[in-house]
Amino acid sequence: MVYNTSDIYIERYDILSTGKAPGKLYLAGEYAVVETGFPAIIASVNQYVTAHITKSLNGGTIQSKNLNKELIHWDRQGTELVFDDTESQLQYILAAINFVEKYALEKNVKLAYYDLLVTSELDSKDGKKYGLGSSAAVTVAVVKTLGDFYHLDLSAMDVYKLSAIAHLSVQGNGSLGDIAASAFGGIVAYKSPDRNWVFNMIKNHSLTKLLELNWPELKIETLTLPSDLELTVGWTGSPASTSILVDRIALTKAQKVDKYQTF
Repeated sequence: MVYNTSDIYIERYDILSTGKAPGKLYLAGEYAVVETGFPAIIASVNQYVTAHITKSLNGGTIQSKNLNKELIHWDRQGTELVFDDTESQLQYILAAINFVEKYALEKNVKLAYYDLLVTSELDSKDGKKYGLGSSAAVTVAVVKTLGDFYHLDLSAMDVYKLSAIAHLSVQGNGSLGDIAASAFGGIVAYKSPDRNWVFNMIKNHSLTKLLELNWPELKIETLTLPSDLELTVGWTGSPASTSILVDRIALTKAQKVDKYQTF
């Protein structure tokens, strides 16, 4: 039987694992949540990033419609992945692979070769981002499918933490609320963790230990909203960079301290 994933065809019996992660929309607190311990309400949406892993024996590939090349080949040197391409679009996928496989090694799991196919419903047909958290959803989808592939038995919180670590390693800032929405689904009340604590812990502790610990200030609570509530979504038609917008908020915080605290 053939399985169609956005005009790319793979055989169903070859699929070893699949990870699916929804995009997100902030309902409240989109910038307040950048401050450690301050809240936001975030809804996942019924548009997804899906990652499939299929069999491979000698070397692996990564395929995504968001990459300029149709197929990117990789190999291993020891436990490290070696790529024939360094596209920036690959960075979130690579980070997710890196940290999941590092965690797998801590669990004494033998690493393997595989082909990874990533498809997305979070961008327009001409490749523009809708602002639904595509980089977060890509990260979560890859973490989920690799966790399944390596039989790591990851909980939703484990997926959040591994994805958050991977995302921070690439972007360096942000609340990680979009990671929470993609990892847990539904609608969540969210408070961001102390990112400085997370960075310091990554340097000094194993991922196993980091997943076991309670992260300071982090709170993820699933909400149930009224069944008759209807969300209407609009799009400006122009993509925006989250990291640049967050940096602007940081600049405002430094320049207009009183106004920022009032906000």
